[in-house]
Amino acid sequence: MKLCYRVSGVLLLIYVGSACAGNHSDDALLPVNGYQLDSANREVAQTIDPEIAEPQHKKFVKIEVVTVVNPRNIPLSFEVHYQPVKGKPFLLGTFSLFPPNNPGGFIIATKGQLETGGVIIVSLMPLTKSKDLPDIHVRIKPISFLSH
Repeated sequence: MKLCYRVSGVLLLIYVGSACAGNHSDDALLPVNGYQLDSANREVAQTIDPEIAEPQHKKFVKIEVVTVVNPRNIPLSFEVHYQPVKGKPFLLGTFSLFPPNNPGGFIIATKGQLETGGVIIVSLMPLTKSKDLPDIHVRIKPISFLSH
């Protein structure tokens, strides 16, 4: 009987885990807990909600890397783009982890160009030629905005 409960518990965990898996680039997927970047999901996007007062006055985007799994210490860089409501996305800036398995907080200047409905896009850019990077996992908090 105990084996049946254990198997049921494992199957439940697998089911819940698979329900949570998927396209991590959807900003509605992990708004409270943050986002996960890895070799399969190298990009996340977060829309600037109407709750953000006067986004055009926010001077910085804050990216907090809270967990890094990078056993081979592959150098990691990140690009931060902004997609306005109308127009093409453009690069706000980049940052890198140093050492490559070290979490940290990073700020990127917004150039005063943010607007409600625009999208901040963070992309993981491993600095290696290897296409097989299954062991890299980076978790970031939801993107925040700073006025000064």
